Amino acid sequence: MNKWFIVAIIGVVLLAIGLGLSIYGTDYLGGVVSSTLSSLKSESFSSLPPGKSISIVVPSNTIMLVAYNSTAPIEFNSTITQANGIYLSEVTSTTTPSVYSFTNNYTHAVDVKYVVKTIDISKVEMAGIGVILVFVGLIIAIIAGIIGVISYFRKKRQTGMPPSPPTNPYGP
Repeated sequence: MNKWFIVAIIGVVLLAIGLGLSIYGTDYLGGVVSSTLSSLKSESFSSLPPGKSISIVVPSNTIMLVAYNSTAPIEFNSTITQANGIYLSEVTSTTTPSVYSFTNNYTHAVDVKYVVKTIDISKVEMAGIGVILVFVGLIIAIIAGIIGVISYFRKKRQTGMPPSPPTNPYGP
């Protein structure tokens, strides 16, 4: 068996493992977002007076998903994505806890409801490793396939066997 064929098989195996990990991680994150949005729908609004804040403490080495809805856009000290009146934000902390807060900068009270869900970092890391394995496996499989084809035709040429003549697709 040709060594490049074996390398190509290894590349395809890495590609399959990476694809599986990527799908697993993506499915997990999709489930977290879906459950967060479902939880937000069941929450009730509470009033946030003018100039007041609601703080969210994120423990060290944690990723959390924050979803909120309010009667007027309020300030949140993180990057947010808005769709259909629902705001989503991913909040993180490194070695020390971080504090994020909703702030009402209006002169009137704003009704707000929010949900905070913790995201399992290990599953996000597995998804990232999966994406890397997909690319590595694809590159290995392509390179091994190209080298395998080249070495196959070189071997054929060295044994004195002429390459097979081209066939006429329109008949004999």
